[in-house]
Amino acid sequence: MKLLDVLTEFGANGGVPGVRPLGSLADAATVLGPPRGSGRIDDQLPWPQWFQFGDLWVEICHCGVINRASLPTWHEEVCIPAEQTGKFHTVPSGITFTRLSTAFSAVGIAWRRISEHPQHPQHRQFAMETVVAGLPDVTVHFTFTADDGRGDAEALLHGVHATEHTHLCPQTPRDDT
Repeated sequence: MKLLDVLTEFGANGGVPGVRPLGSLADAATVLGPPRGSGRIDDQLPWPQWFQFGDLWVEICHCGVINRASLPTWHEEVCIPAEQTGKFHTVPSGITFTRLSTAFSAVGIAWRRISEHPQHPQHRQFAMETVVAGLPDVTVHFTFTADDGRGDAEALLHGVHATEHTHLCPQTPRDDT
């Protein structure tokens, strides 16, 4: 699997197979194998917690529901899920705005440009957003940086975050705090 395929999957479905907002940690582990790391998001609170599968990070509610799936792409390489359960491979990053928006258009993924951050001209950022098919309460944000005088077309993908906006968690905490 190539990084552009993973990003297209994020844009269309909110993550990779087995991992997307409103899914479960159990489903993620079934598809990707056990997480290679985990921890508390806030050291003072037992939940939510994060779990890592390669460079794919998921935030889990105390009830086991995935609230967010993220893939940082600011490094030169990204470790992404392979086709086999529990297998990952490392691929180059460096996806540009033009390359990703062209890939989305080619497969019919609707997107829109949503934010500018002009207060930091040396680290100019902007984002694009997709709404997940069949899950209108899940949005995916792709953040780009236009450092070093790059124009918007050549801005590099900094990271992707898929977030749900509707989960109403049961009030009963889990036993494994």
